[in-house]
Amino acid sequence: FSEAAYNTNGGSGALEASDFALSISGGAATLSSATPTSISISSNTYTLGFGLSGTPNGSETLTVSPVANSIYDASGNVATTSQSNNTAELYDTRLSTKQTLIHDTGNGYYNSLVRMDHDTYLLQYAGSGYDGYLATFTIDADGDPITEVIQTEWNAWDVHYPSLVQINENTYIMAYHGVGTGSDYNGNAISNQWGQWIGTFKVKADGSSITKLGFLRHDTNNNSTPYCSLVKVDDDTYALAYQGYNQGTAGGNLWGGWIKTFTVNGGTITQTAQLRHYDNYSYWHSFVQVDANTYALAYADVNNDGWLKTFTIPANGSSITAVASLEFATLDGIHNSLVQLDGDTYVNTWRTSSGKGKIGTYTIPADGSTITEVTTLVHDGSTTYGWNSLITIDANTVLLTYSGENYDGYLKTFNIPADGSSIIEKT
Repeated sequence: FSEAAYNTNGGSGALEASDFALSISGGAATLSSATPTSISISSNTYTLGFGLSGTPNGSETLTVSPVANSIYDASGNVATTSQSNNTAELYDTRLSTKQTLIHDTGNGYYNSLVRMDHDTYLLQYAGSGYDGYLATFTIDADGDPITEVIQTEWNAWDVHYPSLVQINENTYIMAYHGVGTGSDYNGNAISNQWGQWIGTFKVKADGSSITKLGFLRHDTNNNSTPYCSLVKVDDDTYALAYQGYNQGTAGGNLWGGWIKTFTVNGGTITQTAQLRHYDNYSYWHSFVQVDANTYALAYADVNNDGWLKTFTIPANGSSITAVASLEFATLDGIHNSLVQLDGDTYVNTWRTSSGKGKIGTYTIPADGSTITEVTTLVHDGSTTYGWNSLITIDANTVLLTYSGENYDGYLKTFNIPADGSSIIEKT
């Protein structure tokens, strides 16, 4: 108020919450009561609390009005129930920060996060000096609190572009570029050597301990940007898409986009098959399973054109066969993140040549025989910087995080029907 206010016409009596009436219009949230839940007073400023049912989507308008014959000035003039400048729009809280934990005050690059069980998570990241770190966290179902269980520097050398996948409840496999100690592609024992590595780890189900099991260098070339994307074929077979020279391995010593399969038995890792699916540099791989023996890959070629390809890989990983391809972006199709929405609908998000953020839907049958674009949407027309990460939330909703204008971090959700016919940005 611009002057002192009272709840009697005699110039006395502090205002109470019951002297105000609340109403709300629009949006999804409603008031739990038309009377404020609390009031605090500082000079002529009154702060009211209120309760909500439902989650605000940003379209709600809250109106605060005096109750009739309840608020007066020092001269006894009553405040009317019709006021101006007495509304406010509620913030959209469908996406809001529940809790934040700074788990490393040094660096936190090249993150790869997997969910171990309902409340435990395993994170691989490059910490100080780009060294390899693994950390476990517990997060309650409501997102609060986030508790770090253990952190270990498992590699005192660089770890770049890791891709981490769960094997079973206490075993994990990771592809990365950097330094490792273990077996070379030819079976020889090596120590602290650069190259392209696959490693396995044992992590207790409660996250309380992390142990290295075994490591294989499958490509001796020291290419620091392999853009690794690893997927599970079955319990003991895994497929990797990466950019490399495939140095040392028979049929290698050629730059390209490679897909390899590996069989895993604890700390023993064996390369099974390989395919050079593209004969030049490839970038920004995102590899997903379509069905039991079909896989889809999004990547950018040497000109940064965006491609989708499908492959068949049997459960034992003994062969890799290219099936179909689609050039989905004739200019830039970089920073890809591909997910499956339903049985034959897939969603990819990427950064275009002009820096715009784009998302598209595609139909891919179970045998991977065709790839058909359904629809696309420019979801951010400003200059974005990519680093997209897309996940499915439910049958018709995907969540995207990316680096937007001015390198700011953004979260968005999109509603997409099962057939992928439309993409509607929700937040």
